[in-house]
Amino acid sequence: MNKLNISLIEKTPILAEGLKGILNSEPLSEFVQSINTYSSLAPEKWRQPADLLIAHVEQETADAMISSLSILKKQAPELRAIAYFETVSPKKLKRLLISGFEGILLKQDSVCEFMQVIEAVIRGKKSCISQCAKELVLNHSLGMEPQKQELTYREQEVLQLIVEEYTTKEIAKKLFISSCTVETHRLNIIQKLGVRNTAGLVREAMRMDMY
Repeated sequence: MNKLNISLIEKTPILAEGLKGILNSEPLSEFVQSINTYSSLAPEKWRQPADLLIAHVEQETADAMISSLSILKKQAPELRAIAYFETVSPKKLKRLLISGFEGILLKQDSVCEFMQVIEAVIRGKKSCISQCAKELVLNHSLGMEPQKQELTYREQEVLQLIVEEYTTKEIAKKLFISSCTVETHRLNIIQKLGVRNTAGLVREAMRMDMY
């Protein structure tokens, strides 16, 4: 297999450097020719797309990312793409797969899981979803569709810890639940409060004098 030119879409330098470290470690390093970092996926910058695209997808920019990837896929059908995100709805996750992302990861996935999904996509496998992302979809499918309604006691606990700036892993440890379950609660809370992301969630909670 020829070595790949890889492009990272990541605005945060420390996260970009962390991903480079993963890609430059064995066994992935044997596939890597070069790694370039960009802050956004702008079609005009991609006249010569990379072989593999690894992109941080934010909830509020997911639609734009999907549209841009569709354009890139038409220009370079062999381009492979992996998306990783912090919070995304199962509906949007399905759209990411349909739009051409071969791999889906969560930020809280382990390094081992990241490496496994990346290597599988490099080897040509499609629809590679991390176990945590699968659990996120499953947890949603087993529950009622979130509507604007009162938060459950557990959701209130999660919301309070989010407002207090605990991370997903810290909330999971404190409440004795998995990180994936915390993300499911976060999505339910976001949809119940009618906001778009975690920042909006905290702002709404404060506006309502919930905490």
